[in-house]
Amino acid sequence: MWPAILAVLLGACGPTWDLDKPFAPLHILAPVDGTEAATAFSSSIEELGGRVAKNGTQHVTLDLDEKCNCGNCTLTTWAYVRAIQPNTIWLCPSGAASGHLRGILKHELIHALALRFDHLPCATHAVMTLQFACHDDQTTYTTDDRDYLCSTRATDGGVCH
Repeated sequence: MWPAILAVLLGACGPTWDLDKPFAPLHILAPVDGTEAATAFSSSIEELGGRVAKNGTQHVTLDLDEKCNCGNCTLTTWAYVRAIQPNTIWLCPSGAASGHLRGILKHELIHALALRFDHLPCATHAVMTLQFACHDDQTTYTTDDRDYLCSTRATDGGVCH
Protein backbone atom coordinates (compact mmCIF):
# COMPACT_ATOMS: atom_id res chain seq x y z
CA MET A 1 0.00 0.00 0.00
CA TRP A 2 2.80 2.46 0.77
CA PRO A 3 4.09 2.41 -2.86
CA ALA A 4 0.66 3.61 -4.00
CA ILE A 5 0.71 6.37 -1.39
CA LEU A 6 4.24 7.34 -2.43
CA ALA A 7 3.17 7.48 -6.07
CA VAL A 8 0.23 9.75 -5.24
CA LEU A 9 2.41 12.05 -3.14
CA LEU A 10 5.12 12.26 -5.80
CA GLY A 11 2.50 12.78 -8.48
CA ALA A 12 0.99 15.62 -6.46
CA CYS A 13 4.39 17.31 -6.33
CA GLY A 14 4.73 17.17 -10.09
CA PRO A 15 6.10 14.57 -12.45
CA THR A 16 9.29 12.68 -11.68
CA TRP A 17 9.94 11.80 -15.34
CA ASP A 18 9.40 13.82 -18.51
CA LEU A 19 9.16 12.01 -21.84
CA ASP A 20 9.65 15.32 -23.63
CA LYS A 21 13.19 15.52 -22.21
CA PRO A 22 15.87 13.10 -23.37
CA PHE A 23 16.81 9.99 -21.44
CA ALA A 24 20.44 8.91 -21.20
CA PRO A 25 21.24 5.51 -22.70
CA LEU A 26 20.46 2.62 -20.36
CA HIS A 27 23.25 2.14 -17.81
CA ILE A 28 23.82 -1.61 -17.89
CA LEU A 29 25.46 -3.26 -14.87
CA ALA A 30 23.73 -6.65 -15.19
CA PRO A 31 25.46 -9.45 -17.14
CA VAL A 32 23.14 -9.38 -20.16
CA ASP A 33 23.44 -8.77 -23.88
CA GLY A 34 24.12 -5.02 -23.79
CA THR A 35 22.93 -4.42 -27.34
CA GLU A 36 19.64 -6.19 -26.72
CA ALA A 37 19.07 -4.33 -23.45
CA ALA A 38 19.98 -0.93 -24.92
CA THR A 39 17.77 -1.50 -27.95
CA ALA A 40 14.82 -2.66 -25.82
CA PHE A 41 15.17 0.40 -23.58
CA SER A 42 15.47 2.88 -26.44
CA SER A 43 12.59 1.42 -28.42
CA SER A 44 10.38 1.39 -25.31
CA ILE A 45 11.14 5.03 -24.52
CA GLU A 46 10.49 5.98 -28.16
CA GLU A 47 7.22 4.05 -28.20
CA LEU A 48 6.11 6.15 -25.22
CA GLY A 49 6.91 9.36 -27.09
CA GLY A 50 10.35 9.96 -25.62
CA ARG A 51 13.88 9.76 -26.94
CA VAL A 52 17.28 8.55 -25.82
CA ALA A 53 20.34 10.73 -26.34
CA LYS A 54 23.96 10.62 -25.16
CA ASN A 55 23.43 13.90 -23.29
CA GLY A 56 20.11 12.79 -21.75
CA THR A 57 19.45 13.99 -18.23
CA GLN A 58 17.13 11.20 -17.05
CA HIS A 59 18.93 8.03 -16.06
CA VAL A 60 17.79 4.41 -15.74
CA THR A 61 20.08 1.58 -14.63
CA LEU A 62 19.72 -2.16 -15.20
CA ASP A 63 21.44 -4.06 -12.41
CA LEU A 64 21.52 -7.65 -11.16
CA ASP A 65 20.22 -8.66 -7.74
CA GLU A 66 21.69 -12.14 -7.32
CA LYS A 67 19.41 -12.84 -4.34
CA CYS A 68 16.29 -11.22 -5.84
CA ASN A 69 15.67 -9.56 -2.51
CA CYS A 70 12.72 -7.30 -3.22
CA GLY A 71 10.69 -8.19 -0.15
CA ASN A 72 7.84 -9.96 -1.90
CA CYS A 73 9.78 -11.70 -4.67
CA THR A 74 9.21 -15.37 -5.34
CA LEU A 75 11.13 -18.00 -7.27
CA THR A 76 9.24 -16.91 -10.38
CA THR A 77 10.12 -13.19 -10.07
CA TRP A 78 12.18 -12.08 -13.06
CA ALA A 79 12.79 -8.44 -12.14
CA TYR A 80 11.52 -5.60 -9.99
CA VAL A 81 11.69 -1.86 -9.32
CA ARG A 82 11.75 -0.35 -5.83
CA ALA A 83 9.58 2.69 -5.07
CA ILE A 84 12.48 4.31 -3.23
CA GLN A 85 14.83 3.81 -6.18
CA PRO A 86 12.68 3.99 -9.33
CA ASN A 87 15.61 4.69 -11.63
CA THR A 88 16.99 1.15 -11.18
CA ILE A 89 15.52 -1.98 -12.71
CA TRP A 90 16.72 -4.97 -10.70
CA LEU A 91 17.07 -8.16 -12.72
CA CYS A 92 16.79 -11.45 -10.84
CA PRO A 93 18.84 -14.49 -11.90
CA SER A 94 15.69 -16.18 -13.22
CA GLY A 95 14.99 -13.12 -15.38
CA ALA A 96 18.53 -12.96 -16.68
CA ALA A 97 18.22 -16.59 -17.79
CA SER A 98 14.65 -16.35 -19.09
CA GLY A 99 15.34 -15.32 -22.68
CA HIS A 100 12.75 -12.54 -22.35
CA LEU A 101 14.94 -9.52 -21.65
CA ARG A 102 13.03 -7.21 -23.98
CA GLY A 103 9.67 -8.00 -22.38
CA ILE A 104 11.12 -7.71 -18.89
CA LEU A 105 12.57 -4.28 -19.63
CA LYS A 106 9.33 -3.03 -21.21
CA HIS A 107 7.36 -4.15 -18.15
CA GLU A 108 9.74 -2.88 -15.47
CA LEU A 109 10.29 0.43 -17.27
CA ILE A 110 6.59 1.22 -16.90
CA HIS A 111 6.75 0.41 -13.17
CA ALA A 112 9.70 2.81 -12.90
CA LEU A 113 8.11 5.61 -14.92
CA ALA A 114 4.65 5.29 -13.34
CA LEU A 115 5.89 4.75 -9.78
CA ARG A 116 3.12 2.20 -9.67
CA PHE A 117 3.56 -1.40 -8.60
CA ASP A 118 0.27 -3.17 -9.12
CA HIS A 119 -0.63 -5.03 -12.31
CA LEU A 120 -3.35 -5.07 -14.93
CA PRO A 121 -5.74 -8.05 -15.26
CA CYS A 122 -4.56 -10.90 -17.45
CA ALA A 123 -7.60 -10.43 -19.72
CA THR A 124 -6.17 -7.10 -20.95
CA HIS A 125 -3.18 -8.89 -22.56
CA ALA A 126 -1.18 -5.77 -21.67
CA VAL A 127 2.54 -5.69 -20.94
CA MET A 128 1.65 -4.63 -17.39
CA THR A 129 -0.05 -7.91 -16.47
CA LEU A 130 1.54 -9.91 -13.67
CA GLN A 131 2.12 -13.07 -15.64
CA PHE A 132 4.23 -13.09 -18.75
CA ALA A 133 1.90 -15.69 -20.28
CA CYS A 134 -0.91 -13.10 -20.26
CA HIS A 135 0.78 -11.00 -22.92
CA ASP A 136 2.88 -13.59 -24.74
CA ASP A 137 6.05 -11.51 -25.05
CA GLN A 138 4.09 -8.48 -26.23
CA THR A 139 6.45 -6.17 -28.08
CA THR A 140 4.24 -3.09 -28.11
CA TYR A 141 2.43 -1.26 -25.35
CA THR A 142 -1.36 -1.37 -25.37
CA THR A 143 -3.76 1.47 -24.60
CA ASP A 144 -4.17 -0.10 -21.14
CA ASP A 145 -0.38 0.07 -20.62
CA ARG A 146 -0.30 3.74 -21.59
CA ASP A 147 -3.24 4.51 -19.31
CA TYR A 148 -1.45 2.65 -16.49
CA LEU A 149 1.68 4.75 -17.05
CA CYS A 150 -0.07 8.11 -17.13
CA SER A 151 -2.54 7.43 -14.30
CA THR A 152 -0.17 8.44 -11.48
CA ARG A 153 1.09 11.66 -13.08
CA ALA A 154 4.63 10.60 -12.18
CA THR A 155 5.48 10.93 -15.88
CA ASP A 156 4.74 13.91 -18.10
CA GLY A 157 5.17 14.43 -21.82
CA GLY A 158 5.12 11.87 -24.59
CA VAL A 159 2.00 9.70 -24.40
CA CYS A 160 1.13 11.37 -21.06
CA HIS A 161 0.31 14.82 -22.48
